[in-house]
Amino acid sequence: GLSLASAFRLMLMLDQISYGVMLTEKLIHRECMQDELWMCFFAKLLAIKYDETFDNLESILRFANEVDRARIEQYLSEIGLDIHNLKAREFARKLRNTIHYQEIVFDNTLLHGNTSRDYMVALYLSNASVSDMVQFSNIYSKMLDECKMIQNVIRRIMAVDKEYFD
Repeated sequence: GLSLASAFRLMLMLDQISYGVMLTEKLIHRECMQDELWMCFFAKLLAIKYDETFDNLESILRFANEVDRARIEQYLSEIGLDIHNLKAREFARKLRNTIHYQEIVFDNTLLHGNTSRDYMVALYLSNASVSDMVQFSNIYSKMLDECKMIQNVIRRIMAVDKEYFD
């Protein structure tokens, strides 16, 4: 029930967000996420997929035809996903853009040692605008939840889980 352009973009979005979710839930050993530096690294990878997916969704909702827009908005509403009120959007955007697209921020008060690891963690915290790893981890969890929600929406729109035979 969607135009070819919207359907294709949704499939690409599903591929992208599913990569991030599967990487996080299936491939990364949970103990890795207990390490601050690994948490920062993998959170940035997920943030890239998250931000690109939601950028793409906003674009579809802005430029798609009325039928496509209405159908996508209906599914978003049914699952309770308000793309204008995402809990992790700004965090993901800042994390995604760290180093590449923005001025690098460094808050010395977030530095708790003198090793390269300490500097890297402080750099991630500074650029994500969070004060500590507990806050970083909490917002990361919200980001993962929102990734799963948009993954679920797209799967439903595209009828990925549809049964074809009795």
